[in-house]
Amino acid sequence: MILLTIVATPEPDAPESADVGGAYVNAWIKSTEAEKAERIAKTLIVDSGWSPGLTTDVSELGDPMDVSEDEREYFEEAARTGYCLVFHQWPKDADDSSAEFEIN
Repeated sequence: MILLTIVATPEPDAPESADVGGAYVNAWIKSTEAEKAERIAKTLIVDSGWSPGLTTDVSELGDPMDVSEDEREYFEEAARTGYCLVFHQWPKDADDSSAEFEIN
């Protein structure tokens, strides 16, 4: 299982675009290859009406016990269906909503 965190913004015609400035998307992808998982995740984000941006984190997870109890349901859903996307949104008027994101 690959877990990626990808910055995304809603497309102008997405229902969220009026109020949401963007999101960190946790993409749980059933794969052993990070590059393949990232391509899949970005395609799924586009299919959800969002524009994917920078990938800020990539982790390989071998077992549901590798994640917190709160996140286990996402791991298990991805194991069953092949993926799970979790959008952690921020409001359009957030102080840092127009900030550039970098990988440190």
